[in-house]
Amino acid sequence: SSLSMLQPAIAFFEEGLGMERKASVTFLGLITVLGTGFVAYFSHDNKGLDYMDFWVGTFAIYLLALLQVVVGAWVFGAEKAVDEANRGSLLKLPRWVAWIWRFVSPAFLIFVFVLWIQQKLEEKIDLFQSDVTMRLTVTFLVLLSVFFLILISTAMRRWQRQEKEDL
Repeated sequence: SSLSMLQPAIAFFEEGLGMERKASVTFLGLITVLGTGFVAYFSHDNKGLDYMDFWVGTFAIYLLALLQVVVGAWVFGAEKAVDEANRGSLLKLPRWVAWIWRFVSPAFLIFVFVLWIQQKLEEKIDLFQSDVTMRLTVTFLVLLSVFFLILISTAMRRWQRQEKEDL
């Protein structure tokens, strides 16, 4: 359900930021109302929802997939990831999966992105320049992303501080 999808954010606010349950639910509710309000305000011809869907549901998902593949394969290590997946598993991943993860997946994602740029980038730039709703949507999403990065950074500092105190 939609409510259960919000639970990881509530847990993050509680564990990462040290909020009480009521405060974390209220804080997430405010963020949700802000996003919903933005889409509702720009609901003429579904522009707000359409632009939000494109930037979050298409563009951002692609960028996050590429980031996860690159970080997983090159930072964490594809071989380590396969070993981790195989630990305690009855069905083992073959070793060549690491090679696919390290080389084929990033190449495929980059190839798809290059094709998208060739086909759609000019159209999106023109729309960004001509449509105020598009500009406001992108600005809203960038500001929201910066806000989330600040929250994540705050939580990471808190966790590191707690880790030092536990030693």
